Amino acid sequence: MGDVKKSGTNAEATMSIGALSRATDIPVNTIRTWERRYGYPEAHRTESGHRLYRPDLVSDLRLVARALSSGFRPRQVLGRSVDDLRSMVGQSIRKTATSSTDGVDTQAWMDAVSSFDAQALTTGFRSVVAQHGLMSFCSEYAPTFLTKVGLAWQEGQIEIHHEHFGSEVLRDFLVSQWRPLSLQSDGPVIVCGTLPAERHQMGLHLAACVFAALGNKVIFLGADTPLESLTATVVDSDASILVISSSVFAPPEETLKRLKSLRLAISSTVEIWVGGGGASSTINGVTFIDTIRDLAALVANRS
Repeated sequence: MGDVKKSGTNAEATMSIGALSRATDIPVNTIRTWERRYGYPEAHRTESGHRLYRPDLVSDLRLVARALSSGFRPRQVLGRSVDDLRSMVGQSIRKTATSSTDGVDTQAWMDAVSSFDAQALTTGFRSVVAQHGLMSFCSEYAPTFLTKVGLAWQEGQIEIHHEHFGSEVLRDFLVSQWRPLSLQSDGPVIVCGTLPAERHQMGLHLAACVFAALGNKVIFLGADTPLESLTATVVDSDASILVISSSVFAPPEETLKRLKSLRLAISSTVEIWVGGGGASSTINGVTFIDTIRDLAALVANRS
C-alpha cells in the first residue's frame, strides 16, 4: 500500500489518540473510523486496550489532512505513500492557486507569514478590503491566500507552524471585520456554529463576514458546539437561520444523524444552511452551500 509509516507494535508508540487528534486537528472519531475501515493509522494496543501511536504519524496525517482538504476522499489517500500524497496535494493546490487576485502582491503576504510579521500581513489584508471590498476578500483573496500557504508548506518552503500562524492572523482579521458590523446591525439574526467534535471554523468566519456585511446580526458559537446549545441559541435569539460548517474530517454518518436531529428540533420557520467539505445534499429542509460566493448570492437574494 505504500510507505506511510505505521505504528504497529513498535515500542516508540507513545501518543494517545487524543494527543494525535490535537496535533493533527483530526477528530478522535475520525481517526477511529479510518482505522476500522481502512486499517490506517494502525495503533499499538496496550494491555488495557488503549490505542498508542508513533509520534512520526503526526506529519503523515497532516499530509493526509491536506489531501482531504484539497478534494480527495479518504479511500483515495489513506495508505498511500508520502511521495504519492505530496504529488497529489501539489497538483490539486496548483490548480486552485490560479485564482485571480487582481495584481495584489500575495508574495508579500507569504513573506509576512515566513517572518511571523502579523502587522504586515494584517495591513495587506486591510488594503485588499479597502480596494475590493469585504465580500471579494472573503470569496477570492482569503481562499487564495490559504491555498498559497498550503502549497508553500507542501513544497517545504515553510513549516507547519508558519501555516498555523498565517491561519490565525487571517482568523483574527476576519473577526475584526464581521464583529463590529454585527454589533451595529439590527437586521435578521443568524446563528453560526459547528457540530460537536468539529474544530475547523475558518469557513464559518468567512460566512460571518458575508452575513454581517449584508446587514445581518451574527451570533457566533464557534467550534465543537453541543446540539442542545445550537437549538437553544436559535430559540432564545429568535434567529432566522442556523449556519453549520462541517469539514471533510467529520464522520459522514454522524454528521447526517446530527443534522437530521437539528432539523427535527428546530422550527421549520428557521432555515438551516450547511457548508464545508463535509456537507452533502441528502436532507429535506437543509440547504447545502458549496462556496462563499454561492453563500453571498443566497443571502443577497433574501434581502
